[in-house]
Formats: sequence, C-alpha cells, structure tokens
Amino acid sequence: MNIAFFYNKAARSGGLAILDQGLVSFTNFFITILLAREISQTEYGIFIVLQTIYIFASAINSSLIISPMTTIGPSILPKDTELYFSSITLLQFYFVLITFFILGFVGITALYTIGHQNISKMFLAMDSALIFHLLQDHFRKILFTRLDIKRALQNDMLSYGLIILGIIILSKFKLLSGTNTFIVVGFGSMIGSLFGFCQCKHLFRLKALSLKETANSHWKFGRWLLANVVSQQCSSQIYIYISAIFLSSQMVGALGAARNILGMSHIVIFGMDNLVNPIASKSYNERGIKALNSILKKTLFYGGLIIFSYCCLVSIFPEVILETLYRSKYTGYGYLVILSAVQYVFLFMSRVPQYGIRAVQKARVLFFSSVVTSVISLCISAPLVKYMGLSGACIGMIISQLILLILLFLNFKICQKENNQ
Repeated sequence: MNIAFFYNKAARSGGLAILDQGLVSFTNFFITILLAREISQTEYGIFIVLQTIYIFASAINSSLIISPMTTIGPSILPKDTELYFSSITLLQFYFVLITFFILGFVGITALYTIGHQNISKMFLAMDSALIFHLLQDHFRKILFTRLDIKRALQNDMLSYGLIILGIIILSKFKLLSGTNTFIVVGFGSMIGSLFGFCQCKHLFRLKALSLKETANSHWKFGRWLLANVVSQQCSSQIYIYISAIFLSSQMVGALGAARNILGMSHIVIFGMDNLVNPIASKSYNERGIKALNSILKKTLFYGGLIIFSYCCLVSIFPEVILETLYRSKYTGYGYLVILSAVQYVFLFMSRVPQYGIRAVQKARVLFFSSVVTSVISLCISAPLVKYMGLSGACIGMIISQLILLILLFLNFKICQKENNQ
C-alpha cells in the first residue's frame, strides 16, 4: 500500500471512524446512565469498581496485542500479511484464555472467601463479558489497522446494536442489574466476535504462523506499553479504589455518575486512537518526523477544539444535566462534573504526544512518564480523598493527568531531538 493511497484512504475513512467510535461510546454512555438511574447507588458503586477491572484487563490486552498491531500492522508487506495476522490472532486467543481462567479463579475464590454471592456473580459475569469483548475488539482493530473502516462499522453496528437492544429489554421488564448488564454485553460481543472472524478469515491461514517472531516483535514494543498501562492505571484508577475504602460504594457511584457525563468525549478521544495511531506510524516510517509533527498538530487543534467546547458546555450546566439524566438521584454533585471536565481536557492533550512516541517506537518513554505519575498519585491519593472526599479524588486525577501531560510533552521533544541528530 503506497503512502499516497494510504493517506487518501485514511481521509475517506475519517468520518466513518468517528461514526464507529460514536456508536461504541454512545452504547457505553447509554449503559452507564441507565444503570445509574435504575439500580441502587450501592450496586452501581460495585459495578463501577468491577468496571475498572474490566478496563484494566482491556488495557493490558491493548498494550500487548492491539497497540503493537496498529503500529506494526500498517508497515507489514503484502506478502507477510497472512503470516502476521494469523499469528497475532492465535496469540490473542491465548491471552483471552489465560485472562478468563485467572479472573474466573479470583471470582470463585471471592465467592467462598467473602460469601457475597451478588458481588461474585457480577464478577463472573464481568469475566465472561470481558473475553468476548477482547475478541470482538481484536477483529475490529484488525479492520482498523487495514483502514477497512466500513466493515469495522458493520461489526460494531451488529455487536453494539444487540447490546443496546438487550439493555432496553432488561430495563422494560425491570431486570436491569450489574450482573445482567455484563451478561448482555458478553452476548453482543460474542456475536460480534464471530462475525469479526468471518470478516477477517481471508487473512488467516493455519499453515501461515510465526508465533515466536510475532510475539517477540510485540513484546519488544508492547512490554513498555504494558508497564506504562499498569503505571497509568495506578495513577488514575487508584482514586476509585481509595474512594471505596475511605468513603463508600455509594460515593463511588456518585463519582462514576458524574464522570459518565464526560463519556461522550470518548467519541473523539478513542475515535482518534483508532485512526491516528496507524496514520502516525505510517507517516513517520515513510516521510519522517516533520510529517509526523504535522499530523500531531492537526490532531491537537481539531480534536482539542471539540473536546474543549464539550467540556466547557457540560461545566456551564452540570446540575441541569445531572437532573435530566438521573432525576434527583445525584443532585448536588455538579462540582464533580466540572472537575472531571478539567481532567478530560488534560487527558485529551496527553494523547497527542503519546501518538508521536508510539510512532517513533520509543514506548519506554511512556513507561517512565507513567511511573513518575503513578508514584505521585500513590502518595497523594489517600490524603486527598480522606480529607477532601470526592473533591479530593477529582483534584488528584487532575494533578496526575497534568503531570503526565508535561512529562510526555517533554519526553517527546527529546525523542524529536534524537531523531534529528
């Protein structure tokens, strides 16, 4: 695939990529809003905690499988396509099985240890939903890597359409719960993963396997992303766990409900992830650092304009939005929406240097930046939450995100200087 054709295809695919991510983000937004409205604050708080485990496992998978694939995949020669995608898909199946059994063991152990069947059932339902989500996401990301956005959108329309339909049915018959939500998500993801395999099966050949070489190339790049994800999750999700410890699951539910409002910004943030990562990698490999910087500047300007406008909008009318979405259930938590909006601005901005660092394959830099951030977060999280409550949790998230942004920006500048020498 020559560079001119690649960019033309990317430009045509941009709208579909945003539409696709819009569907995914809307589904997640719809689920969390409806759950927050209809189940108890305690159950919703437990759901939020389990959701952080779900997100953490997905982030590990992204580090070892997805992110290296979206970076390495666009540069694969046509003659090596079947070899590469067959191998990485088999490795994905291995990862899914290992994750399923580890989390399943944890869930069963929790059942016999704490004796709380509702939490254990929700945990096991989360585990089942996770493995099918990882598979469905793997196939859709293969399509994104090859800029086959149209078929990726078809897959997500089927998978997430079934999930939305299932959640509506649960709500209509008063069956909505954290456990049943995970079951519905698992079913929709299972159908999407089966459809995704059919969409990508022309890329797979049982005899075309190079597991060791593919695993080594992904590990060389992904080990630093993995370390980065672990550190980054510690610096962000630690505030959720600390809030659960020092406050209560009800308070965690309130924090989750307020942060849900910023969920629609994921359309832009994750939509760019799907598109900018492979484009940035291809651009750097074939046109150098100047072309990469041009893409990053455009991403920062246009994406930042959208994110900043959205965050300003929700910050102006936080209580009205909370009342509209949750009735009177979370009235008085508008300040959490405002603080979360500030964090999301920094969250978006920190994505831009990450695209550049991944494109030049200096993933080690991501790790060191996140380690510093996570150490600071671990030091300040408990005092902030203990003495300032939910405000302290949000302020801590803002501080952590700002520190990460500064470190990533400075380190990417260093990467640029090294590239020019």
